[in-house]
Amino acid sequence: MRCRLATRGFSLLAICLLGLASCSDEAQHDPELRVDPVDVAYLEDRVAVNRGRPQTYGSQIRCMEGRPEPATPIEDAGNVDARRKEVGLDPLDDYYAELEEACAAEAAGT
Repeated sequence: MRCRLATRGFSLLAICLLGLASCSDEAQHDPELRVDPVDVAYLEDRVAVNRGRPQTYGSQIRCMEGRPEPATPIEDAGNVDARRKEVGLDPLDDYYAELEEACAAEAAGT
């Protein structure tokens, strides 16, 4: 049952992102079809990075010299925290602070 619901939710997410159908409020709020806005944000940024385009939420990073940096530029960077808040993401500085240790370890070769 859980896999079927996850698949249905992912299908709705894919359809919405591809613009193949209008995602009505009813579908977005149906508990069986619920798609987490955070998942949408991460996926949207991942697709943008893979296409070499600016990110919307800054969720995709690369470790550069032991520090997290956006994998591609962030569109309208001055308003990124407002967009992140709308979907339930922490402010960008907090997100990057969480990733500092992992990037430092990568730079150190550990």
